[in-house]
Amino acid sequence: MAIALGISLFTLGNKKTLEAAESTSNPIGILLCGIALSLDGCTGGLQEKLLRAGHARNRPISNEELMLVMNALSVPINLIGALVTGHFSRGLAFAVAHPEVVQQIALIAATFTFGQFFIFATLAHSGPLFLTLVTTTRKFFSILFSVVYFRHPTKPTQMLGATLVFVGLLTEIYYKYKSRRDAAHRHRE
Repeated sequence: MAIALGISLFTLGNKKTLEAAESTSNPIGILLCGIALSLDGCTGGLQEKLLRAGHARNRPISNEELMLVMNALSVPINLIGALVTGHFSRGLAFAVAHPEVVQQIALIAATFTFGQFFIFATLAHSGPLFLTLVTTTRKFFSILFSVVYFRHPTKPTQMLGATLVFVGLLTEIYYKYKSRRDAAHRHRE
């Protein structure tokens, strides 16, 4: 909870972010963000259900199989969204007009695929809740790195948000360590 609140404060603590959101917000964009967040919320549950089903059959689903299933489910959803919004035709027209971009798109796709192997390995080994913590933390540190590296000015609200994220992370680490230590202590008894 502290991590989510901290990231929200950090992101919304910037006056430029709020002004940009007010000037560019429209109902369709808000609806699409809501749909994306809803589907994102369903993803962890679906992945955990697939993993449990594999274990119940005494044939655990592999990282690669889980990755294939999740991508097979996301391709039609994304394709429909791209077709309905017109982004598919505009993207295709851009690629035809600028063929040099196709190689860059292929490179990005390859790096995303490589990254997905790590994501699905973490998911299979540690579960969706831990994966959510890892990806949220990674996103935050990317933003924080950008602020430090590009010397963006920060507001007190943003610093409070960053502090909450670190407190949340340290608390999570402490309780995880404590529960493992307690479990090991009980096991020895």
